[in-house]
Amino acid sequence: PNTGMPIAAGADGNKVDLLQVRMEDGEMRNEIETKEIVESQLIKVDRFWTCKMCEYHTKHRSHVVEHIESKHLKLQVQCPICSEYVLKNSFRKHRRICNIKATNAAIEATSYAIIKEFQDSP
Repeated sequence: PNTGMPIAAGADGNKVDLLQVRMEDGEMRNEIETKEIVESQLIKVDRFWTCKMCEYHTKHRSHVVEHIESKHLKLQVQCPICSEYVLKNSFRKHRRICNIKATNAAIEATSYAIIKEFQDSP
């Protein structure tokens, strides 16, 4: 199925959809482009990974990556459930909440339909 996202070849040679990410300035980029931008902004000094844009440093590379994505680039992804743009580092939590809300809404609609059908029956 075509999701409308750019396609790239995965490690196994199969086509994979690329996550679209919205930059702070509103420009859309795919995850490969944003990864290149993030990679260009971190450096390892001794045992610490450091952000080139500020003095943030940590022993954990993933923490610097998340720092750059959220604090400097303010990367956002679009929720497939509600279509809202949310910060990439909070997307998992947002999607979990959206899934709960969507499930609750579906249960409520189904319950309403069952009650309505029961009330309308002779």
